[in-house]
Amino acid sequence: MRIKKRGGKILEIDPLKIKVAIAKAAKTKGESKLEEATALYSKILDLAHFLSLSPVPEVEAIQDVMEKALLESIHQRTAKAYILHTR
Repeated sequence: MRIKKRGGKILEIDPLKIKVAIAKAAKTKGESKLEEATALYSKILDLAHFLSLSPVPEVEAIQDVMEKALLESIHQRTAKAYILHTR
């Protein structure tokens, strides 16, 4: 999957960046580990596909999907930490 960065550059999505962002938010709340971030990453990709995002979604669209996936998971405090960090 490719993503359009804020500066307009189009790159392949970096799974590690998403996993690390989730893991960092989780670490601040003591909820999750990198292994769980990997499972959430898979859910994020599935959700992005289900929502039929544009062929090359912008960073904000992926962040919205990440928020939705986190809010639908059992990691509510991680979701809040992630949302506060990205806004």
